[in-house]
Amino acid sequence: MKSARKFYMLCPVLLFAASTTFAGKLDDSDRCSSDAAPGIDWSGCDMSHDDLAGANLKNANLKGAKLLAAKMRGANLSGADLRGAIINGADLQEVDFSNADLRGAFLVKARLGKNNFSGTRFDGAYYNNFHVCAPGSVGECK
Repeated sequence: MKSARKFYMLCPVLLFAASTTFAGKLDDSDRCSSDAAPGIDWSGCDMSHDDLAGANLKNANLKGAKLLAAKMRGANLSGADLRGAIINGADLQEVDFSNADLRGAFLVKARLGKNNFSGTRFDGAYYNNFHVCAPGSVGECK
């Protein structure tokens, strides 16, 4: 009888834990399908092949995001957190990366040109042709 009472007392706790875990997964899905906006949290989201040309993603959290072959020409990524992001094969021409954090990001075969990299952190980033940027690389990949 004692164990049955413990089980019934524990049921509401288990149901609450299960519902918050499931709700968190729904929130993740909603978060990743949100429209581009300054400060958006797309960390860990798969935005591969998306058209983000001209998007304002200033101060966005894109840590660990997948942006494979994304169209991002002219986007504003100033102050964005792109640590560990996979941006291979993306169109990054005319993107403002000023003060962005690209540490450990993958930018292999990305199309670059007319970019603003002032203050951008590149430490450990994989740049075109798999060149690994040296520690202390700020403003350019060394």
